[in-house]
Amino acid sequence: MLNLPSSTNINKLLPKKAIYEKLQVRTPQRKSMDTDINRLVLVNEISTRTTNIAVGKEIKSIFVLSVILKNKNYKEKNMLTLFKLIPQKLVLVLNFEETEKIMVYYANKILQTDWKPRNEATLRLQGLNLNEIWENIIIQIGGILLDQGNTLEEQINKNEHQQNIDKKIAALEKKVFAEKQPKKKLALFNELQALKKSK
Repeated sequence: MLNLPSSTNINKLLPKKAIYEKLQVRTPQRKSMDTDINRLVLVNEISTRTTNIAVGKEIKSIFVLSVILKNKNYKEKNMLTLFKLIPQKLVLVLNFEETEKIMVYYANKILQTDWKPRNEATLRLQGLNLNEIWENIIIQIGGILLDQGNTLEEQINKNEHQQNIDKKIAALEKKVFAEKQPKKKLALFNELQALKKSK
């Protein structure tokens, strides 16, 4: 899976019931997760034991968990629950029928790829240690381009801020186009120009 080295393969089924009990998942949350998730399979472990990569300052291993979905319209909060329940550096591969997407949780945000045909999603292990590998996995999944001097977290926050501005610009452009009263139209247009300058 993900074109990772075969030495990292585990393919261990994780019984949902055992996870829920061990991690004390409440009944409503359990029902919601059962609605979305069919099976959980721990497919890869990226560590010094399974690769020639050195441990990082904080990171000793990274796990890849395959989440076989019952439907494509899953609740993102259920994936967030998985990230929070399993205290490891975790990459989720969501599978539905013949499609898959990769997901990771970093800096209190879920980053994810688009859906792709099964077995087309890949991850490259780039870096000299597991900390660098982890950062590069996040960059790949989030499609992040690091600006000079920015840390990964700073860049993610900057990108999110930029996306919010772009959404506001798109909404204002619609309002300007739809507005009939000249004064209001002008005020909205000026607001739009100011927003564009702030980019």
